[in-house]
Amino acid sequence: MAAARRLAGVLLAAMAGSGVSGGIAAQTPHAETARPPIDVIAWPGFSTALQNGRYVVAFVEPARKATLPPAGARLVSCDGEAAQQLARERLCGDSAGDAARLLWDTGDRRVPALPERCIFETDRGQVAFRLKYAAPDAATLSAALAAARQSRALPHLRLF
Repeated sequence: MAAARRLAGVLLAAMAGSGVSGGIAAQTPHAETARPPIDVIAWPGFSTALQNGRYVVAFVEPARKATLPPAGARLVSCDGEAAQQLARERLCGDSAGDAARLLWDTGDRRVPALPERCIFETDRGQVAFRLKYAAPDAATLSAALAAARQSRALPHLRLF
C-alpha cells in the first residue's frame, strides 16, 4: 500500500513538472510562463465557437485585428468547402468543445491541411480573408480558448 502511494506521488510530481495534469496542460498564474492548455503549432489569429450549429469568431488577436474577421463573424466556407464539412474533417465531427481549434494546427497529421482562404458573413456582407498562420503565445492562446468556451448560443429569433 505504501509503495502504491509513493508511486502515485512520483507520477503526480512528474505530471506536474511536465505541465500536464490528468491529460490537460496545467495553467500557471504567470502569463509569461503559462503553457497553453493544448499544443498549437500555428493559428490564424482567432478562435471560433459553435453557436446554434454555426461556427463564429469568438476571439481575435488584438495585434492582428485589422487583417482578421471581426468577433461575431460567421464562417461560411474555406477554400470552397462549407464550414460544417470542414469541421467534420478537421474536428472529427461538429464538436462544440473543439470548435475553438477548427482552423488551428495542433500537430494532428490525420486532419486535412489548413485552409488558405475563408469567407465570413460580417455586418458588411460576405468577406473573404486570406489566412496567415503563426505560432501563438501562451497568454493570447489561453484568452482565445476562454472566449470560445464562454461563447453562448445565440437566442432563436421569435417571429411572434
